[in-house]
Amino acid sequence: INVDTTRHNHDRLITIGDIKIGLISGKEMLPGQKIDYALLCKGYRSGIAVVNDRFSPDTILLAADLNPRTAMRYINECNDLEIPYVNMRERKWSRPYPISSNPIVK
Repeated sequence: INVDTTRHNHDRLITIGDIKIGLISGKEMLPGQKIDYALLCKGYRSGIAVVNDRFSPDTILLAADLNPRTAMRYINECNDLEIPYVNMRERKWSRPYPISSNPIVK
């Protein structure tokens, strides 16, 4: 696991294998780049379209610490934009091991 701590205090980029997870919780965000997952946490106030335009994540992860009304707004936005999401208040999220966006073929 690699955590880029040179970013803003509330925003981090975590890489596990070749998977990039952006933790987004404040007004300032990571520099625009392609990430696999955008984890939206308490403190993030903008909409899903902003995250999608900036990072093009494959999936939005809604942290359990989000206000339920805020989470519902993000769920509606994800549905409108046809972006996959996981509401972590309702179910856990995990990746298979080994973590890779490229499957290992034997």
